[in-house]
Amino acid sequence: MNSPFQPLFLHFLNRELMLIRQKSWKPTEIAKFIRLTAIMTAGRLNAPFGQAHEMLYKSPDLIRLVGTLVSNRRLTLTSAPNDPWSFFDQRRELYSENRSAYRNYFSPSYNRLMNDLYAQSRNLRTTNHIKEKLVTLATTGLSGNTFSTEDAAFVKTQRAFVTGALIDNPIGATFSIYLKQKISPQPDASYRLGNISTRAFSDHYQEVHATVSPTGLYFDEFIEDYDKYPLYDIDLNFILIARLGLDKIVTIADYDTFFNSFARHEHLFRFVEMKDMLFESILNKLRRIDNIFSPNQEHIKQELRQFSFAEIGRGFVSDPTIFAEKIRNAIDARSKSDRGYAESLEDDISKKVSRTRIALFTATKLEDEVLRAQLAQFGFIPAGRETGPEGYYNVYSIYDQVHVIHVRTGMGSGGLHGSQRVAHDFLAAVNVEMAIAVGICFGVDSSKQSFGDVLVAEQFTLYEPAKVQDGVMAFRGDRIPAEARLVSYGHASAADGLEHAVHVGAILTGEKLVDDALFKATILAANGKAVGGEMETGGLVTSCLAKQVRFGMAKGICDFADKKSDDAQELAATNAVKLVLNFIRETWVEKVN
Repeated sequence: MNSPFQPLFLHFLNRELMLIRQKSWKPTEIAKFIRLTAIMTAGRLNAPFGQAHEMLYKSPDLIRLVGTLVSNRRLTLTSAPNDPWSFFDQRRELYSENRSAYRNYFSPSYNRLMNDLYAQSRNLRTTNHIKEKLVTLATTGLSGNTFSTEDAAFVKTQRAFVTGALIDNPIGATFSIYLKQKISPQPDASYRLGNISTRAFSDHYQEVHATVSPTGLYFDEFIEDYDKYPLYDIDLNFILIARLGLDKIVTIADYDTFFNSFARHEHLFRFVEMKDMLFESILNKLRRIDNIFSPNQEHIKQELRQFSFAEIGRGFVSDPTIFAEKIRNAIDARSKSDRGYAESLEDDISKKVSRTRIALFTATKLEDEVLRAQLAQFGFIPAGRETGPEGYYNVYSIYDQVHVIHVRTGMGSGGLHGSQRVAHDFLAAVNVEMAIAVGICFGVDSSKQSFGDVLVAEQFTLYEPAKVQDGVMAFRGDRIPAEARLVSYGHASAADGLEHAVHVGAILTGEKLVDDALFKATILAANGKAVGGEMETGGLVTSCLAKQVRFGMAKGICDFADKKSDDAQELAATNAVKLVLNFIRETWVEKVN
């Protein structure tokens, strides 16, 4: 599948350009640039094989890093000859009189090492392209979009060399060739002509491979794509990833295992999408609200400081979707606290930042453990915490589209930690699409139901409100309908041929932990069509009604309210959680190819 993201041209892997521009980056700095660009875009990186061959010589760490990226199909090193050995033959001929400066091409062992990194690019004709550009400048003075008018004026002064000795040389059009020619004055003229040639060189590679060049290393608008600024700016991207806690995988070789996992992850594009969206939102704010139409680096740095990125926790995580979620949450948080920023967000950014939130309520340690395990099995990843005035709620994300928020209550509806108070505080702090109670419950008829069967609530009967007179209990609790979609999904799942049954019907809910056959028969009088009962959903339903939030329940049968045992609890909870997570995926999660 072709990537919709722009591939980058690694212009810094060019020894001659470094020499001409008087840059002296150490191998560790070059490694940092390579790693950083690899996670700046989900498009494939591209670099000239010859320049990389010269740059990597005598640097085992760089060779290892580049080799890994090539093998993972994140980097392509290209040149025109049919195979690497033809390329080496040409280079040895070109530099036969300057072996001391180009020892890399005369090292059989090094050439064998680099052999597997070579990729032919049939449309490349770099030498001829440079010569044609220089001849055009020398004869017409027309600079086009690749050169400045000063460049054109200078090349005209070197017309004799450009249209003579340069054209006659069948191979070379590089700075090292110019140094040996009768160009005046030397070496300044060769440096300047070499500088102009590198612009033509970069222009041709970018054109053939449809790449863009990162900004912030050479500060040259003719080599670096400032029309894409700041999406591919080296400094600003590093500032952002440092804020996200990713700087170690870019700067420290010991973290290369994490870097490689991050860079080749199938969902890297989600991180890049959110990163680019953040920068685009900053540009919109500066232009629309602050009237800064050509923002510089300092303007954008100042805006980056206004975002807060949540901590992930202990250890290092190499899943880019988690960091995409951190960016999304930061954009969302700022849009709520900064009116100017919120007004500057375009509709498409607002839609991508928004996501569906579903709250899942549990009441026991076993339910917690089963839910966490199944969330991982279904592809949900930890995405931080929501906080309210009275509690903390773990968040799990799938495909960066749906948030499942886990809310833990105490057993029962009443009391300080009961479901009614916890749900009320939670719903006051967090907006959700739906609240679902999930876990374990009791069944009512062991002849028609089995351990592990899942009960989906169609209606809730609150059995606590009642009148007792002359030894007779008259139930007065409300009968409250559940949200229709989960009910419908329960009916559909009953026909799926599962190993367990799915029963849709009324649920008895009250404060009592029922382990008595006589009492079970008593409360069944509240609703003779009930399929089971439990202790927490009554409080959840009450709070959801007050907050106008849709609600439902799916719980697995672990006992029949007499002779209780823990043996079936894990099976019951697992079956119920699986049904609910399948419901969430089929209802809200867009399938990702």
